[in-house]
Amino acid sequence: MWGRPWAIGRRAHAAALVVLGAVLAVGCDGGIDAGCPEGAACYLYEGLDDGGVPVVRGTVVVQVAPTADADGVRAVSGTWRFDRLTSTDVGPQVGAGLLAGAARGDRLAVLLTPDAPSRSVELAGVVRGDRWEGLWTWAPDDAPPRSGTFEAVRD
Repeated sequence: MWGRPWAIGRRAHAAALVVLGAVLAVGCDGGIDAGCPEGAACYLYEGLDDGGVPVVRGTVVVQVAPTADADGVRAVSGTWRFDRLTSTDVGPQVGAGLLAGAARGDRLAVLLTPDAPSRSVELAGVVRGDRWEGLWTWAPDDAPPRSGTFEAVRD
């Protein structure tokens, strides 16, 4: 989309850790039902395969850092929780975890397992109003890449 948005600078990384700590302190682990933390964007998420069939559904909580780096990139952190809807292999986007990434303008890209980028699923898309839409991609080292679209509506 615009390079590797999760490859953020040291300053943005520090800001992301502070924001992530704030998100966790508020108690995001309860998901959307527990309420959306102040300043966060909480989305109802649906991932579709390359044929448009829903394969995962769940929630994403995104916190964007209040300040940007010199390139206008803001660090992003948050949580996700997805349930599998089919037997389609969609990689490690089933279950729950932390996310990290970057935002610039209306573009938002995150890795669902930022501690293991080579095994992670990337969500990259555009935020317009209450919708975040784009492409999910999983490119494992030992198998063909898989991808599809996603739609996330702010709760």
